[in-house]
Amino acid sequence: MNNCSRGKLLVDLVKKYKEAEKVEQNLNAISEENHNIMQEVAACTSSQNPIITESSSQNYADFDEISNDFSSDDTIRDKTWQPEDDQEVNFTLNETNFSAEENIDPNKNREHENVSVISRNNDGTEENNENCEGVKKSRKRKRNVENWSQNIRKSNKNSGKSYTTMKGKIIPEKKVRIACPGSCKFKCNMLFDETMRQKIFDNFWGLSDLSLQRNFIAKNVDKVVTKYRYTREGSKRIGLNHAYNFYNSEGDRTRVCKKFFMTTLDVGDRFIRTAILKIKDNLHSIDEDRRGKHNNHQKIPEDVLTSIKDHINSFPRIEAHYIRKQTEREYIEGSLTIAEMYRLYKKKCAENNIEPAKLCTYSKVFNECFNISFFLPKKDQCAFCAKYNNCSNEEKCQMENEYEGHRKEIARSREQKEKDKDISAADAENFITVCYDLQSVLSTPSSHVSNFYYSRKFSSYNFTMFNMASKKGYCYLWHEDQGRRGANEIGTCIFKFLTTNCSHKNVIFYSDNCMGQQKNKFIAAMYIFVVKNYNIKSIEHKFLIVGHTQNEGDSMHSVIEKNISRTAKAGPIYSPMEWRIILQNSKKKNPTYEVNELNYKDFLDLKKLTEDLGKNFNINSRKEKVKWSDIKILKIQNENPNILYYKTNYDSDFSEIHIVEQKTRKSTSNIPTEMSNVFSEPVGISAQKKKDLTDLCDKLLIPENHHYFYKNLKISTQSVDEHK
Repeated sequence: MNNCSRGKLLVDLVKKYKEAEKVEQNLNAISEENHNIMQEVAACTSSQNPIITESSSQNYADFDEISNDFSSDDTIRDKTWQPEDDQEVNFTLNETNFSAEENIDPNKNREHENVSVISRNNDGTEENNENCEGVKKSRKRKRNVENWSQNIRKSNKNSGKSYTTMKGKIIPEKKVRIACPGSCKFKCNMLFDETMRQKIFDNFWGLSDLSLQRNFIAKNVDKVVTKYRYTREGSKRIGLNHAYNFYNSEGDRTRVCKKFFMTTLDVGDRFIRTAILKIKDNLHSIDEDRRGKHNNHQKIPEDVLTSIKDHINSFPRIEAHYIRKQTEREYIEGSLTIAEMYRLYKKKCAENNIEPAKLCTYSKVFNECFNISFFLPKKDQCAFCAKYNNCSNEEKCQMENEYEGHRKEIARSREQKEKDKDISAADAENFITVCYDLQSVLSTPSSHVSNFYYSRKFSSYNFTMFNMASKKGYCYLWHEDQGRRGANEIGTCIFKFLTTNCSHKNVIFYSDNCMGQQKNKFIAAMYIFVVKNYNIKSIEHKFLIVGHTQNEGDSMHSVIEKNISRTAKAGPIYSPMEWRIILQNSKKKNPTYEVNELNYKDFLDLKKLTEDLGKNFNINSRKEKVKWSDIKILKIQNENPNILYYKTNYDSDFSEIHIVEQKTRKSTSNIPTEMSNVFSEPVGISAQKKKDLTDLCDKLLIPENHHYFYKNLKISTQSVDEHK
């Protein structure tokens, strides 16, 4: 840019600066004028109302305080404002160098301002939403009956306003019409002037309700019984005469002619006759509006209704595991839909030569006559229950006692869980009830790219623990190159939870019956170690019945999976490092989920701990062999941590396993005080999985900023590639 161009630019900037000064001076003058006007108004107000109460004086004080609250750059309200040293505008011209140090951005720092947003409601009114950053549209449109076109039309009609019929005809608004002529024998024009007529009109149409308007007519119309009535032969006019009345300004009921009555209210003869016909005997009130309340509605034939209900009832129901106490809703297998059920219904009707109902009728019966939803089980169903349901009647009779015992165990386990949850809620200082489980594998990269479906993915594991009393969830997250998902890893997560949250408490755990993860001697050994060394009063682990292990902790998995689905819609998940953020943001309300990341240095060697404790985990005090798969309850107490108490059903007594055989049973000298780590380095992944991930990187299906992580993963020859 040459010197001439720079000079012109400088001149333009100086002109704009002077124009801004003039605008500022004008605004200051206007502000002073407004200030003087306010003082005059205040003086007049004080002269008319010399007595000021304490509350009003406080309001004036608040107003003064607000009006004196100036910001540092408020040049209009604050007359004493002067720019600071670093805010002064200096223009210098250097023939050899001219540069603008800052670009003027009109939107700069606007994110910190309080923005007032005018939003228009559905009814046409405007609403001022200040600081509407937190304002969020609802996920579904709410039902707003007042804004339905037919209801708006009806409201305008009942209010005397102009409206458009369904056929498109525009009906003008109601207004006071020309009154009766001066020859009227009642002299209506002399009794009511135009102002009074307008007031009556406004009161009538201000009712905005057809029933109230008919009541208005009924109360102002009287029956007149004549002494003589002469009717022409063949006349269809049958009935009494009527007298029409209005209340005058003095509150007296005054009779007027029918024309004056109709023109004042702007109603027709049909409107008045309908109201009169609805008048109850000897009462100035009318019957309720019966439109739409007749019994001539079209009904579904009884035989069609019965056939639809029988077909819907032919589908077996699935028990609602999670909210069976809060709802009576039943569930049908999730692979079905109403459309699929209707296709099966039509097929059955064709086989029986019956005319099927329409889909809308079938859907109406399904939605209004049944409380049914489609359910997709989150876990496998109980094998024993499935076997019983598939048996013949004879086989069911043979299994009846065993099945009844199975159902009692299910009910007993759930009763115990509810009881323990209530105890923990009532005495949180001494008791804590927790359910835990390992969530489904979190795989990355996660995307809808077809190549990803045919490649091995990198796995991450999330072990969840849910406090059933406080509703707080805990996540323990690690990646497959840092550890596996066996007893050592699961036990380490439980150990960290116990040592952090359960000091001086009685701990009650609930879980499923996975033998490789938590229902084994390694977890029991860890319980003994923690009770002895970390001041925990007792640990009681209750295993839910196989196939019926649904519990409150499953809600964590559901919430996390929904958040993963929402995140996936926004874009692919390429890196396992993203799982921590996704888990933390899954639950918005307090208490939010606490996420703990683990690596190979955190995992403890529980198998070595088990060897150090002793070898007797399979023979009880009665010299009987213990079948760990049948155990329902494990318990370790601080008073004697060498003894492992267990039950094989919820109603039996505790049996004992003496882990350490010593002369003095209460001696705990053989219980270690420390545990060693199981890994000295990352365990790595399989070579096949490493190759697949590297190929995805080379094809740029994974963004380049994630290549370093995947290409530098360690390969382990001992890795078992379970998830392809």
